[in-house]
Amino acid sequence: MTETKTKTENGTGSEKMTRVLVVDDETVIGRGFEVALGGQGFEITFVGDPTELERAFDGAASYDIAFVDLVMPKRNGLQVMTWLREHHPDTRVVF
Repeated sequence: MTETKTKTENGTGSEKMTRVLVVDDETVIGRGFEVALGGQGFEITFVGDPTELERAFDGAASYDIAFVDLVMPKRNGLQVMTWLREHHPDTRVVF
């Protein structure tokens, strides 16, 4: 599941927002980032299944930062970080 929530201060969408990627198998974590940062001018994209990570980048520029869960089924956080480093080296990763 990949979801993107976007909000800007004036509602026009014209500002450059910090793009945040959240990769976690727990939906509540993604919702927490949306609540905490979404209203502050950050663009949050949540990926609940790390095997769908590539879809988060379809037609999109790189993300500024990625918050990644270390323990997930199918693909762990270190594998996600390796993929990000290979394909989007400018994205900072936080575990």
